[in-house]
Amino acid sequence: IEALVKSEQPGKLTVKLGDQNTETEIPSTGGNFEIISLGEIEISEPGNQIISLTPVQENWGHVELMYVELVKQ
Repeated sequence: IEALVKSEQPGKLTVKLGDQNTETEIPSTGGNFEIISLGEIEISEPGNQIISLTPVQENWGHVELMYVELVKQ
């Protein structure tokens, strides 16, 4: 999973799909949008599924999210 983000301060984000979840660090991008990896999640079944992104409150800075992209590995 990749995302285009802009972050003044580092933060953490939890990405969840079904019973899978991963916590990832969001680095400071110096005020510029950058593509970062949000980790890997396996999609084993076809059909509609919900991916949720949740900030980890105690480690959350101001982050702007432009888009999220699923990249086949």
